[in-house]
Parts: sequence; structure tokens; C-alpha cells
Amino acid sequence: MAGRAAGVTVSSTGDPGSSASIRIRGFASYGNNNPLYVIDGVPTTDASRINPQDVESIQVLKDASSASIYGARAANGVIIITTKGGKMGKTTLTYDTYYGVQSTPLNRIPKLLNTSELLTYLDKTTATTFVDPIFGQHGSFAIPDRYIVSNGFKGGVSASDPRANPDLYTIADYTNPYQIFQTSPGTNWFDAMSQKGIIQSHQLTASGGNDKSTFSLGMNYFNQQGTFKNTGYDRYSLRLNSSFSPTSFLTVGENLQVSYDNRRVMPP
Repeated sequence: MAGRAAGVTVSSTGDPGSSASIRIRGFASYGNNNPLYVIDGVPTTDASRINPQDVESIQVLKDASSASIYGARAANGVIIITTKGGKMGKTTLTYDTYYGVQSTPLNRIPKLLNTSELLTYLDKTTATTFVDPIFGQHGSFAIPDRYIVSNGFKGGVSASDPRANPDLYTIADYTNPYQIFQTSPGTNWFDAMSQKGIIQSHQLTASGGNDKSTFSLGMNYFNQQGTFKNTGYDRYSLRLNSSFSPTSFLTVGENLQVSYDNRRVMPP
């Protein structure tokens, strides 16, 4: 929709499964700026769970005509969404799928210091009296073989230091926990937290009809992994549109949409 309808602004947070923020008449300094959605004739304020592959057409109303039809709810404009319906002809079965990969742009990946670069930074920015619990005294910073965290001692030691003896760590001693960690040459935590996000969609559609009835049935599974580990989005959706005309002056039918989604986000 962005770039196709004049005066319409579309933005998103980029989180997996996040709904787009659509503004038709610009941004107001107060109140709700969301437009009114009308899906197959049913007004709603949220269209995030509809499957894009089920959409037949989208119409944007942004002038006075929208308010005359839908009243005060259309103060921020109206987006009319029509889903696909059945057509006369023999029954057809269609399967559509796509697969993609997304990653963090290289120009947005932060450049982090490794352990040696951190020592250089500390050497240039700290006072001569500064003592780091892991790297030691200013002027003679060194990367220890191990560092220890305990109630009585916190700092870096060499492998030959008696305090680095793993036997000193006892799970039973809850009053004085003693933890020994082997020093890493440096961990890039952004790399450790991030990943290439897989995006995939699977759509199965059946449609058909004759001179008295038509139907369209669509089933979809959508999965989007986030570029950070343990984030992602899954959506399962089912849509059924059908109509039946027993006489020339009577038509009955239904538009049924059922969906289930699960969004996994990073904790605040």
C-alpha cells in the first residue's frame, strides 16, 4: 500500500508479526490515529491477523465520503478490504509457498570491543590508582586465565593460583557460593544473540462454483523467525467464503475467518 495511495503512510517496528501502522490523514498530536478497517463489510479496528494472500482488493477512503458512510469512526479514514471469493467453473486446488531469509544490515551492526581492546581503553581512560577486579592494577592490566566470583573474593587469577582450584567450588555451601569461570578471549554478544531469520509461508486454496453456488476455501501457515534468537511469529489461518442462490431473487452465504497466532518477543 505504501507508495501506491497518495497521502498514506505505512510504518512498522520490524518485530516478527508486528502489525503495520497506517496513517491516512497524517499524524494528530492527540487521540487515536488509526483508520477504520472494513473487512468484507464488517468494521474492525485491527486487520493484523488477516492473511495477505486472501485479499482480493484494497480501497482507501480518505475524504468526506468516508465519514458520511461510517460516521465518526471514520475520522482517520477507512480501508476497505475484500477477500477472495469463489468463481464459476470447475473446482481448482492451488498450493503457493515462498521461503526467504532476513538479517541485520551490516551498517546497523554495532562494533564491539574485544578483551584486548577493552584493556587498551581502560589503560587510556582510568586513573593510575584504578584497580579492575578482573584485569588488575592500572599500568599492568593482564587477561587472567580464570576469574572467580564469590562472597570473599572477586577477581582474576592465573591457573596456578590456589584459589582457581575447582575443588573449592561446592554446591552444598550455599552461604559462600564459589564460582570459577575460564576467561574467554572475547565474546561478541551481538553475534551470540543474533541469527539469520527464516521466513516461510504455505498457502492451500480450493475454489469453484456453478450458476447457483460458489465457494473459496483458503488455509495458510506463516512463520517468521526474528533476527534475535528466541523471537519469532507463527500464524495459522482458515478462511471460507461461499454463496448460494436458490432463486433469482435470493442469495445466502457467509464469510468465515479463523486465525491463531503466537508472537515471541524479547523481554523488555
